[in-house]
Amino acid sequence: MRPLSQVADLPLTLHKPSWKSGVHELRAGEETIGTLDVSLWSGGSVATVADHSWRFERPRGFLRRSVRVLAGIDDGLELGCYSGGGLGGRGGLLELSERDYELHARGFFKPRWSWSAGGRELAAFTAGAGLGELKGRFELTDDGRLSPDAPLLLLLGAHLALLSQRESAAAGGAAAAGASAAASG
Repeated sequence: MRPLSQVADLPLTLHKPSWKSGVHELRAGEETIGTLDVSLWSGGSVATVADHSWRFERPRGFLRRSVRVLAGIDDGLELGCYSGGGLGGRGGLLELSERDYELHARGFFKPRWSWSAGGRELAAFTAGAGLGELKGRFELTDDGRLSPDAPLLLLLGAHLALLSQRESAAAGGAAAAGASAAASG
C-alpha cells in the first residue's frame, strides 16, 4: 500500500468488496491504500494504512458515544478519544495528544460528514448503505492533505458513519417491532 500523501489527488472512495466480510477498502482511484475491518458484534474496528494501524474501540452500552483510538492492532496505547454528541453519533470531538478535531454531519438520508480543526475543514465524506460495493466518497481539502492525521481521520470517520448507519437501522427495526406489537396487542 502506498501512503495517502502520494495519492491524495486521486478520487478517494470506500468499498466493501465482499458482503460476507466486514472489511472495507479505502481506495485512491483503483488502488487500495487502507483497510477498515469492522467487527459486526463489538462496534470496534481495525484500520490499516501503509505506515500505521489503529484499533477503534467502543465501550459497551447503547447510549455510550465514545470511541477510543489505540495505536497498532495489539498495542493498548491510547492515542486519543472521540466523544460523540447526542443520539445517532452525528458529530463530536476527537481529542488526540497534540490536536483536536471536530466532526459534523449534515443531512439526513445521505449525510455529508466533515472533519475540521480550528474552524477549517480538512476532509468530507458521504457514506451510503446501498447494495453495491461503493460505500462512500471522500474529499480532502488542501489543509487536509497537509494534516499528518488525514488517514486516521478518513478511516475513523468511515467507522463512525458506519456505526451511525447501524444504529439508525437498529432503531428503525425496534420502532417497527414496537408498532407491530402495539397493533396486535
